[in-house]
Amino acid sequence: MENNVFPVNLIMSINWQERLKREMPFIEKKISQTGGKSVCDIGGGAGYHALYLQEKGLEAVLIDRDEAVLHIAQENGVNNTLCASFLDFQQKVSGKFDFVFSLGNGLAAMTQEEFKNFLGNVYHVLNPGGIFFSQILNFDYIRKQEYFVIASRSEQDFYQLRIARPHSEKQLNFQFVTIEYKTGIVSDKRLFFSILSRDFIQECAVQAGFQRSEFYADYSGNPHDRENGRDTIFILYKS
Repeated sequence: MENNVFPVNLIMSINWQERLKREMPFIEKKISQTGGKSVCDIGGGAGYHALYLQEKGLEAVLIDRDEAVLHIAQENGVNNTLCASFLDFQQKVSGKFDFVFSLGNGLAAMTQEEFKNFLGNVYHVLNPGGIFFSQILNFDYIRKQEYFVIASRSEQDFYQLRIARPHSEKQLNFQFVTIEYKTGIVSDKRLFFSILSRDFIQECAVQAGFQRSEFYADYSGNPHDRENGRDTIFILYKS
């Protein structure tokens, strides 16, 4: 996710080994379906997913708008980085990709109209037979709750609460409260997240030109349930 709410030191405290172990088998399976080797992570932060794929022999490009986390990615060994946002990446990339992905909820930080344009831009940077893969919150479920809380923690560095409340038919009010253990600093940031429902994603995907879509509940490939579960994984296919 593009670094809107996580300080750089907190990003570094995430257990990336466990996260990659959980997420990458499913992602690699989908990459293999393209038969290609060029991949692009948009809003990929410090680049741990891109680095993993690079070390697997793929041609990985990491895109993020935060120069600080891109610097971390470069120090970690990511070869190809580009400073760009979800809104302007198409103007800055060179070439096309077999697989584009974006994990976390950076997509929801866009307006619904911006998201629609974003999918169109992704479609244009994909090779024929390419795939777009994304994981976001299950907005179909969350928008029906009075409030929805996600707790994140690092044993040594921080504790964070993410609290979502309905704001309108199109948006959630998302509050991020972070406590850093070592400094005692408490930060409180609030964003409006667009409600990216399954129906809305499918509608935008068709308008962008994608021929097929799949939805899952998790990285184990379990069926997506609009009424339950925290996450939505959606995969869009270009012919």
